[in-house]
Amino acid sequence: GFDHSLALSRAGRIYSWGRNHLGQLGHSDSNLDLYSLEDLPRIVETNTLADEEQQDRHVELVFRQIAAGNGRSAAVTSEGELFVWGNRLAHQPKRFPSSLFGGQKVLQVAIGGDSSRSAVAVVTENGELWTFGDSKSCILGKKGLSGKQPL
Repeated sequence: GFDHSLALSRAGRIYSWGRNHLGQLGHSDSNLDLYSLEDLPRIVETNTLADEEQQDRHVELVFRQIAAGNGRSAAVTSEGELFVWGNRLAHQPKRFPSSLFGGQKVLQVAIGGDSSRSAVAVVTENGELWTFGDSKSCILGKKGLSGKQPL
């Protein structure tokens, strides 16, 4: 990312370090201020993430891909679930349901933009590219498109 880093272990665990002023490290117990900083890699705890559809779901997630952007982070699980956190969203990984992507599993994620405008791009198992984020800046590649649809 711009001012933070992510690493993915062989076991599928995410580690993060660097600035955390926008919650981009994914540590729910961190202070979020201009000087918030983690000097050493720290594991992003995912075993307590509650699923929005199943409030009592507490399982250890295994990730296969990560992305770090300017003030935002994202990851894809081995089951094809997308989690995003940071700038204007949440300071703990938040699951985005597959229904947002036509019910398809996510294979890859990328993050772009800067602190005032951001974009998230995902490729689903059927090869479709979906983008979401700040639509006013034209960084989503959807000029003239409306609604939830792949590019």
